[in-house]
Formats: sequence, structure tokens, C-alpha cells
Amino acid sequence: PIPYALAFWATYLWTRHGERQVLLRVASEEERRDQDAGSWQVINYGSKAARLAAFLVAFITPPITTGSARVVLYGLGLAAMIAGTLLRRYCFRTLGSNFTFQVTVSDKSGIVKQGIYRWVRHPSYTGGMIYNVGIGIALTNLYSVLLLAVGMAAVYVYRVRIEEEALCRAHSDYSDYMRHTKRFIPFLF
Repeated sequence: PIPYALAFWATYLWTRHGERQVLLRVASEEERRDQDAGSWQVINYGSKAARLAAFLVAFITPPITTGSARVVLYGLGLAAMIAGTLLRRYCFRTLGSNFTFQVTVSDKSGIVKQGIYRWVRHPSYTGGMIYNVGIGIALTNLYSVLLLAVGMAAVYVYRVRIEEEALCRAHSDYSDYMRHTKRFIPFLF
């Protein structure tokens, strides 16, 4: 129905706008050493493909539930989208100019260990997972949730491997940081 579609698309556009603003910020060549190994393209195109597939599946398969339970699920999905976005924006602010979409290692920057980075090495990717799974939940379609969860996990696994290798090469103490913090979920994983 139109009111639900409007709320979904308003949330979606608001969340994507913040990501686009950060995309416009690029470090100069002398300030960075690009070690991305194509992981930005994997995330960019992989997430778009997963979202497109999730939308298509939601239109051709039935929702997981109906009635008021579906409305509740939809609301939880929007809440997850907003929560994931807010977590990512917190990461953007915490890392400042060190946050880039391409894996970029600066010799001038250190390892950020304050805030949520005390407990998790990649909270931005955690936020991205929450956001994308939230899209699937808001679509109230189990297959959409699964497509987004598996698709995003696949692109983030590749990205994290590239990123952590670059950080270990640039910062001798990053290996120690890895031993004392979890990747995505505090105290668990």
C-alpha cells in the first residue's frame, strides 16, 4: 500500500543520501596508499545486485506473514535500516577523514580504538549488514532477507580480508588489536 511504500522509500533515500555524502570525500593521492584490490567494486556492485534480487523476489513470492504481523515486521525492518545507518554514520564521524570506501592506508594515521572500535574492528560493516537485512525484513519476505544476508556477508568477508591484510602491513600493532577485539559483534564474533 502507498503509505507503507512512501515510508519505505523515504527511509531508503534518507539512508542512501548519507552514504553518498561520504562518497564525495576522497583523500588526496599523497595522503593515501590505495590497497583496495577491487573490494570497493565487490561491495558496490554486490550490494546493488543483492538489493535488486531482494526487491524482485519480494514482488514474485508471498510475504512471510500477513495482517498486523506483517505491519510489525515491516516496522522492525525500517527500524533496522535506520539503526544500521546510524551506526555507519557514527563510524564515519569517528574515523573522520580515515573513513574511505576504498581500502586506503595512510602512514600518518593510527589505529582507532575509541568508541565502538574498542569492541569491534569493523562496526561499519556490522551497520551495513543490519541495514541490508532490515531492507529484507521491511519487504516482509524471507527470501529477500536471505539474499541480502548471504550477499552482504559474501562481499564483507572479501573486503575484511583485504582491509585487515593492508592494516597489518601498515601498522605493526594491528595484529595485537585483532587479538583483543571481535570483527563484527562485541564479545561474540
